[in-house]
Amino acid sequence: MWVKKLIDLIAISSLMALTSYFMLDLAIVGMPKFHDSNPHVARMIAYSQAIDDGQYPPMWAKEVLGGIGSPVMMLNYQLPYMITESFVRMGMTIFEAYKSSLALSFVLSGILMYLALKSSFSKIASYLGAMIYVLAPYRLLDVYVRGALGESLSFIFPPLLIWGFSRKSWPLLILGWTGLFLTLPVASATFSAFFLGYVLFVMKTETIIE
Repeated sequence: MWVKKLIDLIAISSLMALTSYFMLDLAIVGMPKFHDSNPHVARMIAYSQAIDDGQYPPMWAKEVLGGIGSPVMMLNYQLPYMITESFVRMGMTIFEAYKSSLALSFVLSGILMYLALKSSFSKIASYLGAMIYVLAPYRLLDVYVRGALGESLSFIFPPLLIWGFSRKSWPLLILGWTGLFLTLPVASATFSAFFLGYVLFVMKTETIIE
């Protein structure tokens, strides 16, 4: 038993080290010019100000649009800004919180995918699957080109759905769907088709084995 736990610890540690290595450029001081960095930073500032004003959940961004204000926080997803605001309250700057959230999405999604896959597959297959999931070119584009905060964080939750299905765990399934919807509603709708395909594939495989 302790050997299996040791293998898991080594796998998770190496995944954490590897994914953190790919996020090192986010540690450079200053704010890189990602495609979506300006609107995200503006919304983060508005979110923080709204909380200071006593709004919870924040709905009105009072200083955007040249000071006219906007209900953008009412129409936008909330969970990514809850995460960035947590970093801000810990003492980070807005820029640091934004980049830390992008890095968190990358590192945590790889670890969770390994844990999810090893419920149904071998440790080697699970490790390779996690590597493919986290190092897909689109993931790096999301972080370093688009700077897409919501979409990057949404990759944390599909592994929870796979893990929940494998273990028949309602809490994991609920956490996965809730997190996915609150992070990026479009992703929750899109991933539904992939998740259905995964469920049907697993059920068919189990039927053949039996």
